[in-house]
Amino acid sequence: MLGFVTVDPASCDLDQMVVAPEAWGSGVASALIAAAKRTSPMGLDLHVNTDNVRAIGFYEKHGFVISGEAINWRSGAPVHRMSWRPQTGEARSDDRGRMTGFEGDAATHGSRSAGE
Repeated sequence: MLGFVTVDPASCDLDQMVVAPEAWGSGVASALIAAAKRTSPMGLDLHVNTDNVRAIGFYEKHGFVISGEAINWRSGAPVHRMSWRPQTGEARSDDRGRMTGFEGDAATHGSRSAGE
């Protein structure tokens, strides 16, 4: 396995994204972010360690912005909350609330090992 992503579309929470180091730079992380955006087209929120410069840069490249600060409840390390919301026209719902016309791109998550 080269990687995985876990997303809760009800809360927009991208809980985990892990890419094997040997797959960094291969496009796996971008594909996982694209899948996460398709799964949760209204947006994504995640936490990333403030010292994980590689992951922060990756998320920013894929449209995430720093939207808050927190502390990792397991490690006590400071983390950034990062958020992605679709731009106008990327995602919309029909009259029944179903998502239509989404054109996603990509992102990644992980306190330890995200990024390309």
